Amino acid sequence: MLSPKPLLQGLAALIDNPAIAEFAGIASEKAISVLHAHFTFSSEEITKAYQDSFGKTLEAIRNELTGKPWLLSSKLRKDFSAQFSAQIRSSGIKSKVLNPFIEQKDKLFQIDKISDTDLASLINTQSVAELTKLLLEQMQQLAPLSKELRDFLRQDDLLGQAMLFFLREQFRTDARFEKTLAALQQEAILFNQQRMLQLMERLQLSSQVKASDEFTQHNIQTQSYAQSEEEKALAYRVVQKATFLQYRPKYFMI
Repeated sequence: MLSPKPLLQGLAALIDNPAIAEFAGIASEKAISVLHAHFTFSSEEITKAYQDSFGKTLEAIRNELTGKPWLLSSKLRKDFSAQFSAQIRSSGIKSKVLNPFIEQKDKLFQIDKISDTDLASLINTQSVAELTKLLLEQMQQLAPLSKELRDFLRQDDLLGQAMLFFLREQFRTDARFEKTLAALQQEAILFNQQRMLQLMERLQLSSQVKASDEFTQHNIQTQSYAQSEEEKALAYRVVQKATFLQYRPKYFMI
């Protein structure tokens, strides 16, 4: 059995927000409670999501190598081709070498029950290189990987990037994932607003001064309250982060 941690870290790339990561790092118990409430996927569902996305990833790469029609939507093929086609078609790899892995994909990504420690991995993004490494290790369990095929899939993290393409497509319209992301964003906003208010108290700023004026205009009157350049910079970053989270477009909107 595979630990759920690396699979959830892979899904963390679909959230990938520094402000959420910072909030979770400081208020970990609150972040875990949000995940418990909204990220209700079972280990079986995570396994199947990875199996399905992995199968689509290898099929898409194989189809690009052969130029054959896809069974998936034309828009999905167009988007995938625009991102990966040039790299795939210039490789010289024979498409048939992927067949054993596609046929046996349902043997992969079997994971244990998800614990709180595993769940925390959802907000600790791993690098795409680590995801590529994980996928190659899983493939190695099914059949030997030639150096040529391994180098091809590892170049520019093709395998990991392509896998994320299909994982994003699979999760972007799932209500549970959307609610998880929205709840984490909201908690991060509240967290940063609280930090802002605490810092304003430290700087003895009037509650009548608007945050947008205080931290973006820096007029002479309010600057006189600042204790140090470091505190002013921290205040500015906090407000910027809260504003970005509140008004940023949804990551999954296409």
